[in-house]
Amino acid sequence: MKNLFILLVILLITTIAAAQNFQAKPLINDSGHHFMQPRYSPDGLLIAFTENNYNGIWIVKNDGSELRRISGEPAAGYKFQWSQDSRSLLSRVAKFENYRRYKAIKL
Repeated sequence: MKNLFILLVILLITTIAAAQNFQAKPLINDSGHHFMQPRYSPDGLLIAFTENNYNGIWIVKNDGSELRRISGEPAAGYKFQWSQDSRSLLSRVAKFENYRRYKAIKL
């Protein structure tokens, strides 16, 4: 039992040390877009993500090919969700009129 405890402590220390050396950086494509908040589709074939300030939603295949923008609307990337069948995304977009912010849900 004591050996198991020592092993778990060693694993915990090495995991913490490895995590401290890891520095996550935003993905930047050729056009200078800064991407964040990546989310795999439930089937694992696609990755959706957003730009700075949650503007728009982009999709790419899990091998990095076929990058495409599916929305350019403000706030579309904030807490978007994949459908269970991986065929659509649900997001909340923002629209500004006369200094007021209106929200709508889009599929």
